[in-house]
Amino acid sequence: MERDEAKMLLSRYRPGETERGNLRMAEALALVQKDPKLSEWFKRHCENIAAGSPTEVIEKLEQELAPSEAFPVKYLILGGIALAIIVGIVIFTQIPKPENFTVNYRDQLARVVQRSYPMKIAVTEQSAAREYFRTNNGAVGWVIPVGMENLPAKGAAVFTWQNHPVSLLGLQAPSGHTLFLFITEKASLIDPPVSGSQTREHIAHFDTLTWVSGNFVYMLAGPSAEELTRQSK
Repeated sequence: MERDEAKMLLSRYRPGETERGNLRMAEALALVQKDPKLSEWFKRHCENIAAGSPTEVIEKLEQELAPSEAFPVKYLILGGIALAIIVGIVIFTQIPKPENFTVNYRDQLARVVQRSYPMKIAVTEQSAAREYFRTNNGAVGWVIPVGMENLPAKGAAVFTWQNHPVSLLGLQAPSGHTLFLFITEKASLIDPPVSGSQTREHIAHFDTLTWVSGNFVYMLAGPSAEELTRQSK
């Protein structure tokens, strides 16, 4: 019989009672004679009973355990630590990997303009769009290819992606299609494309063209890959 089990049995013991017929109680009393710590606890227990101590005092005494005896608490703490580690691993594995950051950026923004028309202001001049960006925490000092400079504007918007501002400029292509130009600071992306390179991707019903120039990452999206190529020169 372990000390803790003996304490549970002896907590119900009252002086003057006989252990006859109760083998477990007799075993617990026998352990008192062999275990000094249990003997000390049992002595105080009987003294409190004899003195008529309040029940809460007796219960507190019954729950006393030396630090070395508190192994269930230790196991609970270790179990809690193990659970925290498991939860941390699960959460970590759900975080988008850095190598997919720009891919996610391109995919999500290309789908935004396919689901709805996200422009927040109607402008027909690129100069008006630049002013709107400047006064709404958008991109400032951006430079676009010559093929886009003279295209009429078709609205503008500033919104956030991953807590970073993104400027969106609508452009009227000669074919009549609307092209969507996203402008984001390069520092906003963990793994921006290499300067001077162009990345082409087909996302849903749109083609996209992504490149880096200066401090900005540009993504042009529209229904025709040929048109994107022509306007990006």
